[in-house]
Amino acid sequence: MIQATSAYTVEFLALAAALKPQMHFTTEQSSAQPIRAAPVKSDAQSIVFMIKERKQRLRQCTKDHHLLLQYIDNALNRGCSAPVHVRSHAERQKIDKDWDSDDWGNFLADRAANKGYDSLCFKGFTIIVRGVTALSLCSSLLENGQW
Repeated sequence: MIQATSAYTVEFLALAAALKPQMHFTTEQSSAQPIRAAPVKSDAQSIVFMIKERKQRLRQCTKDHHLLLQYIDNALNRGCSAPVHVRSHAERQKIDKDWDSDDWGNFLADRAANKGYDSLCFKGFTIIVRGVTALSLCSSLLENGQW
């Protein structure tokens, strides 16, 4: 159990985990034709800002977040695109017919995080739930020889 006391740790973990497929995609590409995947987007502005300042922050990071920031640093050093901040809660700011893909992605992620599947079905989405524990996500971020 990771014993998160706020959404911050879970958002941080989700952001690190979202870079994992991008890191494998980036490292498998030919160096002659580098292909950059689209950046991961997050409404966790403080985390996205911290990632930009990660070199300084790695020395100061708390024990709970050090693994996550180190993983993100490794991913960015291997060519992954830096995460991008997007505004949160479009449902509070505009009607859904005016939403862009960032608005919809944020809305869907928030509903999934809160297990608000009924509201998604109401909007016409088909929901397939794939559960994963925070512990298994953390374990998957460890590189060979890291513990």
